[in-house]
Amino acid sequence: MRLLPNTAHFSPKSVAAPWPLSCVHDSRIRCYNDRMRTIAVLALLFLAACANWRGIPESWYGRPLDDLVKNWGPPGASHDFADGRRMIAYGHQHQVSGFNPYAPYQTAVYECTVTFTVDEAGIIVSSEVQGNLGGCNYLFRNKAPAP
Repeated sequence: MRLLPNTAHFSPKSVAAPWPLSCVHDSRIRCYNDRMRTIAVLALLFLAACANWRGIPESWYGRPLDDLVKNWGPPGASHDFADGRRMIAYGHQHQVSGFNPYAPYQTAVYECTVTFTVDEAGIIVSSEVQGNLGGCNYLFRNKAPAP
C-alpha cells in the first residue's frame, strides 16, 4: 500500500522541519505560537549581542586621544577643524559567503564605522557609530579602555 500525503495515514510529524520556523504540527495556532516563540528567542539573542559593545564608545569620553590610539591603533581617517577640534574614524568590513541549506548561495556584508570627536585639548568628547551587528561586534572586540 502506497502512502500519499492526502491520505488518512499521513502524519505531519513524519515530515522533517527544514528550519526552526517551519511547522510540523497539525494545528495552525500551535504553529503560530512556535514561530513567535522562536522569533522572540532570536530577537533576544540579537539584543544580547548588541549589549556587548553598546557602551564602549561612550567609555572613552573624557579620556585622551593618545590612549585611544594606543589601544585601537592608528585611525583609518582623521580630520582637523580650524577651531582645534578633531574627528577620527575607525572602520571594519568583511564579507561571508556560502551555501545555506534553506536558501540559495548568499553573501553577508558586515560593516561598522565609529567616529570620535576630540576637543582642542585632545580629550574625546563624543562618538557616532554606524553599521550592523556583525561588523560592530568585530570592531569593538577588546576595545574597552583599561580602568
